Amino acid sequence: GEINSGGSSTKVSDNKKIKKAPIAVLIDNNTGSSGELTALCFKGIPNVKFLGSDSAGYTSANQTVYLYDGSTLQITSAFVKDRTNNIYKNFPISPDIQTNNAKSSAIEWIKSQIK
Repeated sequence: GEINSGGSSTKVSDNKKIKKAPIAVLIDNNTGSSGELTALCFKGIPNVKFLGSDSAGYTSANQTVYLYDGSTLQITSAFVKDRTNNIYKNFPISPDIQTNNAKSSAIEWIKSQIK
């Protein structure tokens, strides 16, 4: 019912419109990092299909450690897990429908779902 971020909150209410509506998530190798995390919010929802090609695979959180000589070290500190408990350890998200034309495939899929 509420999302908290950056010290402010946003109330979320009446999501009936999206519970049954078909939702197409378009991904490809340009979908990376925060785009992948956003897409994964929809993974595992029954009325959602992923279309396109594999995402970039930047599905981790990293921390920078500054060393005494001025160099830096990147340490992977977390991975992403979707609602189906699939863990993404810098692996790309694979679409449900592989296609070179995600937009037209998404339109076709959505039309096929509307009754």
